[in-house]
Amino acid sequence: ALGVVAGGVWLPVAVGYRAAGLLAGAVLVVAGVMVWMAKANPVAWKRPVTAATPLRPRRKEAWAWAAVAGSGFLSIGAEVLAMQWLLLLVPESVFVVAAVLFAFVVSLAGGAWLASRLRARGWPSAKLLPGALLVSGVLAVVYPFGAWPWIGQQVSLSWATVALVPLVVCLGMVFPLAWEQAAVAMRHQGAALGQLIWVNKLACAAGAVVVPLALVPWLGPVRAAWVVGAGYFLLAGRWGWLGLAPVALGLWWAPVPVRLWPGEHLRAVAYDAQGVVATVEDAQGSRHMVLNQFYTLNGTGRALLAQRQQAWLPLTLAERTDRVLFIGMGAGISANAVLDFPVRELVAVEVLPAVARTARTEFAAWNGRLFNDARARVVVGDGRRVAHSGQWDVVIVDLLWPAADGTGHLYSRDFFREARDRLAPGGLLCVWLPMHQFDAATAGCVCRTFAEVFPQAVAIRGSFDPLSPIVGLVGSQQPVAWTLKQAIPASPLLRSAAHLPLASVGDLHATAAFANAPVTTDDRPVVTFLAATARERLRGMRWLEWCSAQFPSATHAATLAGQNYFAAAVLRVPWPEPREQEARLERAAFHLDRARQWWPEAVLTVEDLGQ
Repeated sequence: ALGVVAGGVWLPVAVGYRAAGLLAGAVLVVAGVMVWMAKANPVAWKRPVTAATPLRPRRKEAWAWAAVAGSGFLSIGAEVLAMQWLLLLVPESVFVVAAVLFAFVVSLAGGAWLASRLRARGWPSAKLLPGALLVSGVLAVVYPFGAWPWIGQQVSLSWATVALVPLVVCLGMVFPLAWEQAAVAMRHQGAALGQLIWVNKLACAAGAVVVPLALVPWLGPVRAAWVVGAGYFLLAGRWGWLGLAPVALGLWWAPVPVRLWPGEHLRAVAYDAQGVVATVEDAQGSRHMVLNQFYTLNGTGRALLAQRQQAWLPLTLAERTDRVLFIGMGAGISANAVLDFPVRELVAVEVLPAVARTARTEFAAWNGRLFNDARARVVVGDGRRVAHSGQWDVVIVDLLWPAADGTGHLYSRDFFREARDRLAPGGLLCVWLPMHQFDAATAGCVCRTFAEVFPQAVAIRGSFDPLSPIVGLVGSQQPVAWTLKQAIPASPLLRSAAHLPLASVGDLHATAAFANAPVTTDDRPVVTFLAATARERLRGMRWLEWCSAQFPSATHAATLAGQNYFAAAVLRVPWPEPREQEARLERAAFHLDRARQWWPEAVLTVEDLGQ
């Protein structure tokens, strides 16, 4: 358990994965040397004399061996499902994996201790084992119902982890009890334990592959949990077999693990090893793709323009647009907008198979060219690997959940260097940051890392959304050309050459504000851990204050106008108090006038701000 905390929470940030791995290896070597130096005295294990049992010895031993193998497969399956269920209860972060591992390690040890105490009190293992298997099956079947009311409620990670303890304690009782039953005919405990561990771990390996890669994508987390419960019922014997019929009937009807808010209805749901992908439509007809309840990947309606600008803006600033790589396809709306420009080849990459399937079936009205245009190709896989397949004129990394395990590698110095080296002469990389999911420390970390790699690095705004502001970091080896390639009347930032400067936020090399921020790397993914503990997210006026503090030299008239337009959008957000709302509207009108005074060449209206 201490190793889980150290390796999952502290060591990656303190010393990095490489040093943490070397430290773990050194500890194992020392432990191995100590065992080798010890004088092992094999202890004969006499067959215990227990009360009469309804099973004959050979049948009892075979059943126990089946319990050893089956519990290995099913316990790993339960661990995989526990991670998936926690992602539906708490926002995804790197700490979720560590929390589940910690709960399993501690609770499995607690189960083994409980089994030993019950045996010491005279309880026969022949009765305790089927009881532990039976209760494990019941808890595995019941757990989804207990978790159901809390889906999407942002439950405390600590409480969500504690809820796993009763189930895992029962799982932990199985192995020592099955060990006693299976090894009654073997002379030495060491030989018995070695063979049992071999069988158990081989079954664990099978469960680690079958459950997340086959069972969950096929059945989803609810039915998969019931199948795991049914496996324990099957191993429990006659009493457990009574539970198979209700589970079999329940597999025909299982609720979808998606919480819908008032006015929403579920259009489709897909599953894969990373979680639940739901397509939800609200009362206004806006369609959204939601991953694991908390992360909205893309949407239609009012969100369409901002998503398309995530493609239009970097393509406008690029010298050439022949080959474009788009990482993080999501619903494909932003990637589809790349084809509005004269590109020769577009490769859109999505790491989650369920997201790619949902994009094709549920968002065809908004991304149709992505799957039908001869210039476009959709790849399900790792964007970093695809980036090595050639040279690119433009690489776009779409909005990513920064606290998710593994996402930080697309914000790392290593990736930025790889992308820089794969850019064609004059090419650029644009990394979009969801500022409403960052705090000042997290954003400063990414900006410092990006500026360290690219000699030319600027920040641009993607929209005037006051609650979900997005910023693009644009890096190149050459100065970024603020030249409009083609006017897009629908975009308030690309309507004319005079509108384009409104997208400017600041130059990352013209400020010293990021000098003391940490650099995030593959070995030390600082950004992932900072994002997981972020508190004061950069949205609304807090986002404007951050911009003023980080880019004090951004005095271009168009940049100041853009900030005033954003302030007006913030102040026009509906407020519950009527008097306060009236005062806010007056201040919004003031900022609109200031914006127009700063940059009269391109005047925006309230509608342009998405209000």
